[in-house]
Amino acid sequence: MSHKVCVTHAEANGGAARRAPGDTEGLAALLDGTGLRLTRMTATPVPLYHVLPPRLHGRALAALHGASAAAARVLPRLLGYQFVALARQA
Repeated sequence: MSHKVCVTHAEANGGAARRAPGDTEGLAALLDGTGLRLTRMTATPVPLYHVLPPRLHGRALAALHGASAAAARVLPRLLGYQFVALARQA
């Protein structure tokens, strides 16, 4: 059985974020404290399609979004918009 859980850093720490955003070690420790083991983590690119108006959606934006996604994979802690973690019960 698979479960999906979405918890922000602040929620898990009783409303107070104790580590800086983008702290992957902090996220792994947070999951470990809930009985979950981090198995995979990835960073998402900036959601350009949600930020820019539809009239600007086209080939240029698609290319920019592709470059942003590649950059987020290469330097996730620097250029990633948010982290998505896959965890399993420990």
